[in-house]
Amino acid sequence: MTAPAKPGPLPFDTYARAAWQNGYEAAVAHRIWQPGDVYGLELLARAASLYVKIARSRAGLEPVEDDELPELRRLIREHMRAFGVLPADAPDFLSEVRADGLDSDIADMCGISRG
Repeated sequence: MTAPAKPGPLPFDTYARAAWQNGYEAAVAHRIWQPGDVYGLELLARAASLYVKIARSRAGLEPVEDDELPELRRLIREHMRAFGVLPADAPDFLSEVRADGLDSDIADMCGISRG
């Protein structure tokens, strides 16, 4: 069963909107989409957008003490697997961290090219 391919009523930024759409399309393609998934996908999309903003702001800087960015990255990747964006057996830190500080899979989901 599919739902309309649009996020919930709260405004999304460009990254979150791309992440939502890519997550939705992956879940539908894998035939795992359920109408109630709209809420979980909204959280995933917003978390991915937040990750992009934080990672970009820290690119090239020394790691901070008690840095929670790696845990946010792991959590996002876990949910990307749940929606079929990543293979179910993909490890938590499979992809590289790009020069701009972004996980390449999360960047792809958010519609950010390597450019």
